[in-house]
Parts: sequence; C-alpha cells; structure tokens
Amino acid sequence: EVDKIEAAHIELVRTLIRKKKFRRYLIDHCYPIAIDGTQKFVRNWLWSEECLERKDKTENGEGKQYYVYVLEANLAFYDGMSIPLMSEVLNYAEGDTDQDKQDCELKAFYRLTGRLKKEFSHLPIMVLLDGLYAKGPVMEICRKKNWQFMIVLQDKCLKSVWEEYEGLGKLVENNELDRTWVNRRQHFKWINDIRYYYGQGEQKRQIVHVVVCEESWEEVDQKSNEIVTKKGR
Repeated sequence: EVDKIEAAHIELVRTLIRKKKFRRYLIDHCYPIAIDGTQKFVRNWLWSEECLERKDKTENGEGKQYYVYVLEANLAFYDGMSIPLMSEVLNYAEGDTDQDKQDCELKAFYRLTGRLKKEFSHLPIMVLLDGLYAKGPVMEICRKKNWQFMIVLQDKCLKSVWEEYEGLGKLVENNELDRTWVNRRQHFKWINDIRYYYGQGEQKRQIVHVVVCEESWEEVDQKSNEIVTKKGR
C-alpha cells in the first residue's frame, strides 16, 4: 500500500538524520525542505472521482480535461541533491463541492505541513517556497510550527512590503554585498524587520526580511556567436 511505502521511506530518512548524514548540507542548522506542486498526468476522460478538472479548447469546441496534481515535500540541498519526503495529492472532494470549487495547492499545503510537523515534530526545518506562498497565513503557519522559511517574492506580490523595501533602502546603510559565484557577478541588498499587515482589517502582522540578488553573466549567443551579457534578479 502507498501509505506503508511512504511510512517506510520516512523511517529511512529518520535513520539518516539520526546518523547525521545530512549535517554538512544544513542551512543555519536547519533542514531545507522545498514544497512545490507538479502535474503528474492528464486525460480527456474521468477515470477517478478524485481527479481535478479544467476546461480545454478542442477542434470540436470546449471540453474538459481531468488531471492529477501532487504537492511534494523534498529535502533540497545546495549541491542539487534532492530526497523526497512525502506527497499530498490534490483531491476534488477536498474542495467545496457545493460551490463547485476544487481543491487547490494552498489547501494541500496546509494538509501537507500538518503531516510534516507530525512526522518530524522536533526537526529544525527551513521551508523553501515559490511565489504562490507569499501570503500572511502561510508565514503564520510556518512560525506556529517553529519553522524558518524562505519564500520567493515576486515584483507584484505584497505591494506594501516592496514599498517598505524601497523606502527603507534609501535610509539604511551597510546592507549591500558584492560577490562572485562561478561565472556570475552578484549584488545583494537586504532590508530587515519589515512589518507586513494582513487579514481582515489588517489586524494580523508578520515581520519579514527581504533580500534581493541582482546578477549578471556572459554567455555565447546561439544566433550571432557573440559574447553577450545577461542579467537576472
């Protein structure tokens, strides 16, 4: 059974943790765990009631597609090594069927983090998340579980946080760093202790730290065969 396979795998990871096999890969003494969703497969017919569905345009008009989407938690180390921990399958029945609302990645995140905390209750964890999770309730959950977290903050996300970053950036000193990583020149700038208010009436608050890395590198253009400078953030 799937549950028994996952339980055996988790016990194996626990054994490796007890033997300190990952000690050299920790970030600030925390185990980095990346949580992200991925679509596994899709069909044009409903083969299971748990499948999610979406509209699909075809030559004959508009139809439906049925697909499986899984949220996965993996140990993600800086050298590229990744070790699966557990998965949470998005389930149509977990949504609000009366309102025709399907299960979503954020709901699955709450379920998955609950299981993760239960299995590794005392493990120091740093959760790595993409921009979908840049939300006050997600930060709140991580802090309630005593987890560190790193979340990608997209340019149009959390507008008030970006405004504070830009404003304080003109006043704060000694908050920049230049370094070279492989063939990339990197410029870091950060602002700590930004207050982010959210919820009804903005009555809730989280303290966040924002780090921006701007980098540039050179590579050969495939069309012109000339060396061009690329930039990223």
